[in-house]
Amino acid sequence: MPHPLSQKSRQKGKTACKKDIYARVGVPYYVVFDPLRQLQDESEMDGALLRVWELNAGQYRELTTVEGIVGIGQCVWLDTVGLGLMLWKGAFEESIDRLWWRWCELGQNVQNKNANGPIA
Repeated sequence: MPHPLSQKSRQKGKTACKKDIYARVGVPYYVVFDPLRQLQDESEMDGALLRVWELNAGQYRELTTVEGIVGIGQCVWLDTVGLGLMLWKGAFEESIDRLWWRWCELGQNVQNKNANGPIA
């Protein structure tokens, strides 16, 4: 079932949301990271900072819990990739200290950009 478009999207002449388009072309995962809580409407994010869906039989099925990912260290596992996504707070690439989503291993060890192992 197609997802409803916002009034702003309809005014721009859009007929389908990104999530529906990505499902149609077979993108295996759909991820929304909204640290400022301003990207998605409240009915879809419902206060979560990170939500993840997996394509199953042409439709997305949410992998995150009902509450979504709301706290640092919470992880959602992506089986076909063999990695998880989690919220992490810190200075990425030694510059900007803020909230990020990061890849993690099954033990929730955060991966650095060079994949040289966990970041302490």
